[in-house]
Amino acid sequence: MGSDKKVPLCQSPMKDCSSKEGRANNVGDDRCTKHAIEGRYGKVFCAEHQNAVGSPESGWEPEYTPSVLNALYKYVKTHNCMSYALRGNFMNAGLILQCASDNDCESVNFEQPGGKSGRRNAMRNEGLRTCPVVQKLVEADVGKIDFKPATFCSKCPDGYSKVALVVHNGTDYHWYRQDKGGLWSHKDGSNPVKNFDASNQKIFNPQNCDRDYGKDLNYKQFCGFFCVNREEVPNLGQGGSRRGNKRKTRRWSLFGGSSGSSRTYRSRSRGSSGSSGSSRNSRRAINI
Repeated sequence: MGSDKKVPLCQSPMKDCSSKEGRANNVGDDRCTKHAIEGRYGKVFCAEHQNAVGSPESGWEPEYTPSVLNALYKYVKTHNCMSYALRGNFMNAGLILQCASDNDCESVNFEQPGGKSGRRNAMRNEGLRTCPVVQKLVEADVGKIDFKPATFCSKCPDGYSKVALVVHNGTDYHWYRQDKGGLWSHKDGSNPVKNFDASNQKIFNPQNCDRDYGKDLNYKQFCGFFCVNREEVPNLGQGGSRRGNKRKTRRWSLFGGSSGSSRTYRSRSRGSSGSSGSSRNSRRAINI
């Protein structure tokens, strides 16, 4: 779990997206490693990078609407990080309808990589929770035309916006999405939507933000940025039935930063654990 005692590092590359060098950078090896200081967005940048230019927007980025999404119990409990990132603000009505009651959605299984392309049980194998496998499965689900590799400083084509994939090898995968305004947000498993990292800081760059949630969960592997089609709802599918899932209670601030109000939620894992069943209703979507 994130800690307020951490000293956040600057999230900017050494050369930001306003520079030719920054736009040419594909791997982020030149990240700034200085400590972030209080300033723009909170403790996100060092003194040198307070005016850093971030990932360019295409104009198709979804709006960040935590007050709407987090008020919907069934949405929170049935949509995981992949659903949130790849669907944008489109809710899968088929998942909602699978809830046993208004306050019981524990039997509903998450959408998972491979769920639509014949590998619905893949993420039950912890050894397959790696960057190459997750990327390949998602490409098979939604198609390479609708899921294109990108970089932090590249601009997605018209009709697309940016997401990012990270992995804790052999444990879990996780997704982030870029929102209208340029910052990033995410949703871990059945926890609320949020726009802060493991240090409770806003997310300017998911490649450089704090993804270390403790000894049992650290998304060290950054898989890449991708442009996803926002003109059509992605054809995602649920994974295989959950097995041996241990729920954990995590405490998060709902609206970002250490000063936000907080609420305790019973949580399934962020991405992989708690995979799922039938995908009949994966195209039934409601924009919220």
